[in-house]
Amino acid sequence: MLSRSGFAGKPAAATAYPTFCSGSRATIRDGTGGGRRLCRPAASRVCEPAAAATRASLRSELRNRRRKLDAAERSTAERAIVIRVQRLGAFRNARSVAVYFAFDGEPRIDALVDACHTLGKRLAAPVLIGRDLGFVALPQAPVLAVNRLGIDEPQATDLIDPRSLDLVLAPLVAFDDRGVRLGVGGGYYDRCFRHLRIRRTWRRPKLLGIGYEFQHVPRIDGEPWDVPLWGAVTDTATYRF
Repeated sequence: MLSRSGFAGKPAAATAYPTFCSGSRATIRDGTGGGRRLCRPAASRVCEPAAAATRASLRSELRNRRRKLDAAERSTAERAIVIRVQRLGAFRNARSVAVYFAFDGEPRIDALVDACHTLGKRLAAPVLIGRDLGFVALPQAPVLAVNRLGIDEPQATDLIDPRSLDLVLAPLVAFDDRGVRLGVGGGYYDRCFRHLRIRRTWRRPKLLGIGYEFQHVPRIDGEPWDVPLWGAVTDTATYRF
């Protein structure tokens, strides 16, 4: 199991922030090979940047909303997310995949872990090393312990070079139409994968954000150290940036 508390769900009908914006360049794909640009404003949605709220207030709002999803909603959303990830060529072609241990209402991805083991993919999981994030191999029956943030992590000491990973499934609090990711605020993923920002020609790993559709907002105020996502998957859509 990849989570201390299992939830899954379908986003509630009301959305605190608009999902589509007329200036968006993100592409949504439905798994059938088709795609469309998110460039048509919806009459019922206001095209105002989510950055009008501070990163802190946006983080608080969406984390609270995520925690309030009931078990049935979460279960439905998790199944949809797993299906969408498995349809991606980036997942099918990846030989090494980094997963995460869900907490604070994040979508659980246990089924993807099982699929990776079945397909013979090399699995990795994040561990905290002081203020930094590292990755270690994840066996089928890992020994887990809770770190200082309250997240399960495997008890292993042999670190994996993050540049050797093909695909990283990254939890998030929010993401925008440009692929800017908002996390819990520690900057762990940004520091670990800063080579993707500094070296523009370096393509590994692909960072794939995992979240609920209500965590998709038009715009987040970026910071100089932000490492953009390669793509994102929610319960209703798949995005490439």
